[in-house]
Amino acid sequence: MRLKELNDAIAATCNVRASVVTAVQNETFRQIRAALDRGEKVVLPEFGSFVVKEAPAAEPGGEVKRIVRFREQRPEGGPNAEKRKDKAGRKASRAEAAGGEDDEED
Repeated sequence: MRLKELNDAIAATCNVRASVVTAVQNETFRQIRAALDRGEKVVLPEFGSFVVKEAPAAEPGGEVKRIVRFREQRPEGGPNAEKRKDKAGRKASRAEAAGGEDDEED
């Protein structure tokens, strides 16, 4: 799908002029770009997130590259949901155990 097709579909669904949709989209993308330029993570709920990563220079002393990465948000019941929950639970348990040991030493 191209941006024009997306604009037309949104305009038809929301019963607004395509020019209004185009203006809103242009500003949305401008704001996303500005946030990424500032090094901020951009999170779009129920869609995903954009983050800027730095890649090492190809040559020593060369310029570091900034790369925008996108991570799709997975639905709660999506593939591997149980594995993610188990991993998060184990991680929380380790954090609690580490915190509890520190408290005992004080």
